[in-house]
Amino acid sequence: MEDPAKRSAHNAYHRRYRAEHRERIRQISAKNHEKAQAEKPEQIERKRHRRRDRERRAGFVTRKLKFEVFERYGPHCYLCGGTATSTDHYRPLAAGGATDVENLRPVCKPCNSRKGSAWPFDEGELRARILAEYELETSRGDGFTSPNVISCADEPEVAS
Repeated sequence: MEDPAKRSAHNAYHRRYRAEHRERIRQISAKNHEKAQAEKPEQIERKRHRRRDRERRAGFVTRKLKFEVFERYGPHCYLCGGTATSTDHYRPLAAGGATDVENLRPVCKPCNSRKGSAWPFDEGELRARILAEYELETSRGDGFTSPNVISCADEPEVAS
């Protein structure tokens, strides 16, 4: 479905259908779930355990852990100084980093995306690159508004 108008109409139709037939959909879903559990209980259990293990390995950050990180480091992005909206693994999971308060930092979405899984990285150099990208995006006039940026020299060194 390439045409956005068709896609929008299609999605609207399905939203209305789900709203009108909510109870019927719930009954069918429950019936299918019961049937699957009766036929393949081990498979359902394995799937549940795989998901839990995947969340643990993937660095799933709980609300409590996120709160502790923000309490420890403050509400500002550790790379640009803007308002932090999420947490970042200082040392990425791919490089052997852990999901704990010592390895998590508050970060804004743009900086988190730009950092990626870089390791090891020079924090000052990464900050300078991010600030330069913000400057470029704002000078183009594409509507991007940079966060409250602070100079790298103004921020104390982050202990690793």
